Amino acid sequence: MLKGHRNESHVKHVLPRRATKRLQFEFPTTAINTLQELAALTGEPTLAGVVRDALKVYAWILTEQQHDRRIISEDRAGQERRELVPLLRAGTL
Repeated sequence: MLKGHRNESHVKHVLPRRATKRLQFEFPTTAINTLQELAALTGEPTLAGVVRDALKVYAWILTEQQHDRRIISEDRAGQERRELVPLLRAGTL
């Protein structure tokens, strides 16, 4: 490769910024500890990322429940099943 020519494989592609808004929350120490534990378990580098991921899961659960679906946890052997209690208020299903 000639000196001064860019190697196209090293060109950084910048993604367009999404509209964001900064929010600030106060959490009790126990909640911060839980967020830190979740970050360690998932490999998420920031607590904000853990909160964003949790929000996605929460929104998915509510969407499923709005479509009259149940959220079930089952052990791998299929011997024990538990249902997540609906989170929606009565009348919103």
